[in-house]
Amino acid sequence: MELLRSHPAEPYRPDRPLLGNSICAHAGNFVTRNATQTTGSMACELRPGASQYWFTATSSPCLSVFKPVTFPPPALDLGPAASTYHPDSFWWRHERLHREVLKDFANRKAVIEPERIAFQSECLQKAAATDSQGLAALSAASFERHRQLIDTWTEAVRLQPVARKAQLVFRHYWGRMDRRVGITEGTN
Repeated sequence: MELLRSHPAEPYRPDRPLLGNSICAHAGNFVTRNATQTTGSMACELRPGASQYWFTATSSPCLSVFKPVTFPPPALDLGPAASTYHPDSFWWRHERLHREVLKDFANRKAVIEPERIAFQSECLQKAAATDSQGLAALSAASFERHRQLIDTWTEAVRLQPVARKAQLVFRHYWGRMDRRVGITEGTN
């Protein structure tokens, strides 16, 4: 999972590299990185009779949490699958958080990182201690808890002043993308 969250160098500045040379990819300009955005991540532990599947169901795995999912998957309420912003969509709620973090990546990521790491650890530990019968309930509970954390994190990130603005081209790119999908300043 950590590999799927990795960037080529730390401290990472998504507004700097022109090439899509990061496993955890953040789009950033109209020329070379328009199509390099990570839109979802999955990790699988394949073992005879006891495979485990993990999904973010979000973009930007570096800001997200892999949650356990069984097959067949439980009925998860992830909201509508929408091509433009919808406040009830799990993916779009997280994408709103991602776009807030991009305004000052290192400083704003630091706001959520300790709690994100703790929740990821909690998901891993609970999945390891849960039998196959309980995994569907754990999956649903993990997604619901992550939804709550996304809302909390988004508000906390918004309160963090932007100390190091991203480059102008990057800010322009994301402003245009926000307008295209209906995300405006203060969107809930």
